[in-house]
Amino acid sequence: MREATAGFDPHEDLARVVPETSGLNRVDRLIYQHCKLYLADQNLVTVDRASMACGLEVRAPFLDHALVELAGRIPAHLKLRGWETKHILKRALQGALPPAIISRRKQGFGVPIAAWLRGPLRSALEERLAPERVARRGLFDPATTQQLTAEHVAGQRDHRKILWGLLMFDAWCDRYLPEARWA
Repeated sequence: MREATAGFDPHEDLARVVPETSGLNRVDRLIYQHCKLYLADQNLVTVDRASMACGLEVRAPFLDHALVELAGRIPAHLKLRGWETKHILKRALQGALPPAIISRRKQGFGVPIAAWLRGPLRSALEERLAPERVARRGLFDPATTQQLTAEHVAGQRDHRKILWGLLMFDAWCDRYLPEARWA
């Protein structure tokens, strides 16, 4: 495992981005780091891959460089109003959008993984996390993974996050460390 990750520095992005924000106030520092580390390196990449896989071209109109530059010049104390984010944008769009849209909570990209693990991905879940396979890998407790799988498939509990992580880790091991066993 160590050989496979040799030379990888999980803090490299932070070491690059954090110093770039040294002269900024707290709000602008957080916004900048969020844009660099989450928006650019994760969210937009995911959207691009998913849309291209379906033959779609996605636009992000609020990321127009002139608009981003304008938003960057707005004083930090005007960007937040208590815990309300995007106050200026919401105020500017009043009358142009229904109040329900302006006041609704932020929504992420919901993927129905819980339903998929009970439906079309159930066989993959049960195969990859079968007790014998988990025991052979030697990293996780087979009884626990079996219980998590059974509870999820039966609809008793929602274990989608841990189960998805276990599935992806198992697939990663198959791809990059096919002979590795830790038992």
